[in-house]
Amino acid sequence: MATKRAQAKHSVNKLELPPLVAERISCALSKWTGEMGRCHWCNEIITGKRRRTWCSDACGRAWQREHIWRFARSAAKRRAKYRCTKPGCTAERRDCEVNHILPLNGIGYGPGCQHHSKPNSKGEGGLEVLCHAHHAEITAAQATARAVARRAVQESAVTTKQ
Repeated sequence: MATKRAQAKHSVNKLELPPLVAERISCALSKWTGEMGRCHWCNEIITGKRRRTWCSDACGRAWQREHIWRFARSAAKRRAKYRCTKPGCTAERRDCEVNHILPLNGIGYGPGCQHHSKPNSKGEGGLEVLCHAHHAEITAAQATARAVARRAVQESAVTTKQ
């Protein structure tokens, strides 16, 4: 006797969708409006028998290039021709690293809109290719700024207790 498995179905209500699916609706690059049966990238009707998320491999790859770190990183390096984007930098091609223009500050490298290749209309996000020295310089400045902010919060907490 075969047992029936209960299949979890997500309602169209955006609040009940898994986080990655809900993010696809709110992504500035995606045209998807949240209607099931449509491509999560271009919002075209999915006609393939086995397709559920993307209407074509091209749409799936386009989403990956903008939302999955390893693909976004490779695309950014190719775009910059494996050179540091800082003016006047003469670092070797093999010495390039990809930096998030807007620091992640603990968001992590999981899939998400933080890996968009270019900044949005507000100037937030985006990736840049830097040599090791420039990347270390920027990262150290960001760490110093975070430490100063933490220290200010701690000092304000101490003064409010007194």
